Amino acid sequence: MSTSTQSKYTVEYETNSGFRKTIESDFLILAIPYTAQRAITKSHNFDVKQEMAVRGVRYVEVTKVLLQYKKRWREKIFSENQQGFDGGLVTDLPIRYTMFPKTEGNSQITHSNRGVIMAAYTFEQDATILSALTPERRIQIAAENINRIFPKAKSLELLEAGASQCFPSDELAGGSAFCYFGPEQKTNYLTTMMETDWNDRAFFAGEQASFTHGWIQGAFEAGLRCVQQVVKAANKRPT
Repeated sequence: MSTSTQSKYTVEYETNSGFRKTIESDFLILAIPYTAQRAITKSHNFDVKQEMAVRGVRYVEVTKVLLQYKKRWREKIFSENQQGFDGGLVTDLPIRYTMFPKTEGNSQITHSNRGVIMAAYTFEQDATILSALTPERRIQIAAENINRIFPKAKSLELLEAGASQCFPSDELAGGSAFCYFGPEQKTNYLTTMMETDWNDRAFFAGEQASFTHGWIQGAFEAGLRCVQQVVKAANKRPT
């Protein structure tokens, strides 16, 4: 990114096919994770405290594994134990945390007996361990862990498919899933992270630049704030 002309920003980017292209604009909104932003070259730095936030704010790695079954075996198991039909569990097995989606009133499952669960929701080192495996191995381990927890369900016989998302190896995410402030980082940096830079022409969106970091709600909040900031900055500019 550069400000090669006084009135425009010039952004150079590379397409999937390897071609380099440029685009010019009056304003710049950065809505990507700081971990990815650190790899972008700029013609000059942001404000010192803004740069400290971009380079130092803590992010967390996440790996998720989803499994699809021929039927929602968990409903019978949970019902027999009077535990409802949805919720989550925590385990010391490699999957660490499992989430069972809501079924009651869920229109997505009205015409199907199939069931999908987030079999593994792992963080930090647990996430990097799973992400180092092949996709097939990740699915296998998650399915076997679930079967170990609920042996009576014989869920391995019902398994149809699986998928996983490994943020540690996700280039566009910068290797991390979301912002997870370290000690005192929120106090020291959040206000600056939500401010404009480069003379009210650079703006910062993304869940990290919000009070609800770590959630899509935070991304919405930051996006709306940026819109308000851009409109305010544009109205100040001479016509």
